[in-house]
Amino acid sequence: MITLVQIEKLRESVASILSEKRMKHVIAVEDMACHLGSIYFQDEEVLLLLRAAALLHDVTKEWSTERHAAFLKEHGITPTAMDLAAPKTLHAKTAALLIPEQYSEYASDEVISAVRYH
Repeated sequence: MITLVQIEKLRESVASILSEKRMKHVIAVEDMACHLGSIYFQDEEVLLLLRAAALLHDVTKEWSTERHAAFLKEHGITPTAMDLAAPKTLHAKTAALLIPEQYSEYASDEVISAVRYH
């Protein structure tokens, strides 16, 4: 089970790699995820998973198109023409792939799916 202390550490970790502008967005998403989650779920564990997904959803957003493409290729995925035509969407794929590698304690199917399909 994820703890609030882990979420606080994750927030600090993500803040250390994202720009201030991007981090403000991520915190706003985390706040909204908590707000909406509390309407639909009473389970604290679910709310912590929502927080983790919110914090991780843009973890690769500031990568260059080239870095996204290279990372996908390293994982056996060839970016499609549509991916490259809309490179701002690549971060959903790369962030989902990065979670098990760098944020393994949050690598549940629910978090990875939420990040992948946000």
